[in-house]
Parts: sequence; C-alpha cells; structure tokens
Amino acid sequence: MIDPTSDAVDKRLIATRGPLWHKSDSQKNRIPQGLREVECDSTWGYSKHDGLVQVYSFEVVVSATKESTVFPLLASSATACQKETTSFDEKIADLSEATENVLADSGYLNSRIFVVSHVGGEKVVTPERYEKRFVEQAI
Repeated sequence: MIDPTSDAVDKRLIATRGPLWHKSDSQKNRIPQGLREVECDSTWGYSKHDGLVQVYSFEVVVSATKESTVFPLLASSATACQKETTSFDEKIADLSEATENVLADSGYLNSRIFVVSHVGGEKVVTPERYEKRFVEQAI
C-alpha cells in the first residue's frame, strides 16, 4: 500500500554522452567546427562527487513512510542549472493533502521553502545542524 504521509525528494545529475561544449561557446550558441553530436540542451552543473560536469537533471518525489511501498509520486527533468530550492518549490502545491513530512537533503534548504512548507502543512526534514539557522531566518 502507498502511504504519502512522509515523502522524500532528491535530484540527480545525468552526464551527457556527447562531447563537452565549452561554456563560452554555448553562451554564444556556437558549435566549434569539427565538434559533432553536441547535446545543446545540456548545461554545466556541479556535483560533489564528479565536480563540474555537462549534464541534465531529474528530480523525484517518492512516498517514504516507514513500512509502506516506496512509490514515485512526482517527477521532473530539466537542465542542471535549476537549483533544488527552485524545482521543489514548484512541486509543493502538487503534494498530496495527506503529506505531513518531506525528507530532503541540505540542497533543498532555504527559508522560502521552510515557510511555504509550514504554511502548506508539510515540514521539510533536514540535517539538524542546518535547521536552527533556517528556522531563525524564516521567523
């Protein structure tokens, strides 16, 4: 059974398969002569694991209630330049009315999400060391 009382959200980066397209060229929408199969819709993103990479991204919200089936509830794909704080903010209104908690890593922290989440009845759960700072900013 799927129980949306507690949900979890995370974003992942997916490396492009084509050759790297230098940022200065992409900003000018110029593909250097001889460069083939460039993935023009990708952007540069930063991963703690891989560093600076040319990527796409996807984000998934899943049910995460203890002893419940983990099931995808919402999903999206985008370029890597969209921050978690922006992409998740767009999904808050689409969460189930039954949602009480949303589990997220520190990439989702900002005072706007904290305030919006509490107004909407959900709570963003994050590592404890960050929570006090963002609670004080939100008040």
